[in-house]
Amino acid sequence: MTLTGNKNYVIRSIDGLTPPFATVNSSVVAMVDGAIYNSARVETRNIIITISPLIPVEANRNALYKYFPIKKKIRLYYENGMKHVYIDGYVDSIDGSLFEISQTLTISIICLEPYWKSQILSNADVSDTEGLFEFPFAIPSDGIEFSRINKTSTVNIVNYGDVEIGMIIELIADDYVSNPTIYRTATGEMFSLIYYMHPKDKITINTNRNSKSIILTRNGEKSNIINSLVMGSVWFELDLGDNIFSYKCDDGAN
Repeated sequence: MTLTGNKNYVIRSIDGLTPPFATVNSSVVAMVDGAIYNSARVETRNIIITISPLIPVEANRNALYKYFPIKKKIRLYYENGMKHVYIDGYVDSIDGSLFEISQTLTISIICLEPYWKSQILSNADVSDTEGLFEFPFAIPSDGIEFSRINKTSTVNIVNYGDVEIGMIIELIADDYVSNPTIYRTATGEMFSLIYYMHPKDKITINTNRNSKSIILTRNGEKSNIINSLVMGSVWFELDLGDNIFSYKCDDGAN
């Protein structure tokens, strides 16, 4: 359902699009002015849409109940001149007066994860395929190279957002690989696995908050290998701007 320019509804207002409130925890020390910072957290986001259904009012109001089902999870998309983002939330309430000449409904959506997410995925590869096949061509007896995989040991991932975020890392083996480790070069922090990968294995690492996981895909079957995580490993988050990572393996890094 697209609300912008919708001939069946008039949007009166939308609140909750700007950054949500934060709770700052502090401690008071006797005989000291002010307080000492302890921690801070961002509260859930509450998006409130005030909307008026147009004629036929009854049918259009009932359609809203379908698109905004109470207690159900929905996804909202928001676009402007600079951003194309979305957020997931749960319909908290949809209320209004049914006996006014011009009906107005208020839809409340609670977003447990308060940050907007980009609709455009950002990818960074530590290897890329270089095409080598050109016309005209001739194939010698020992064959020709159609393409070549170029590999590097470092990669720069740029976070263009407004807050630190997690990421999804995919490790794909084209040979036997043992104990892969990823490093953040700026701090020396590492994320390491004690695991022996087979050719065509894929390990998917999700470092996003509330979604942390390490999944192995082998021969089309998925399994949880989070128990292979080395103690002391850091679930990386992307800082604002540049983030440079490198990797190594005990065997098979090439």
